[in-house]
Amino acid sequence: MPRCLIVTNGFPPCRGGIETCVCELARRFPPDEVVVHTSRDPHGDRFDVGPPLPVVRDCARASAVWSRDRFCERLRALPSRTVAP
Repeated sequence: MPRCLIVTNGFPPCRGGIETCVCELARRFPPDEVVVHTSRDPHGDRFDVGPPLPVVRDCARASAVWSRDRFCERLRALPSRTVAP
């Protein structure tokens, strides 16, 4: 079961310092101990095949930080989608 949840708007394939930093941080965890929750990206599906870690993409592309209510709603739904039975 994952022990670390990384929630970020900045994650590859978007390019930038934060995106690179968060990705490299996530890759240092064993794949079964981390889940990355990030915004949808048109090229995200192709990127997510590469790194050996679970990436959950939000249903909509976010241009800014999610609202608190939406953020909490999505996080409550996350464990049921990422934890194997």
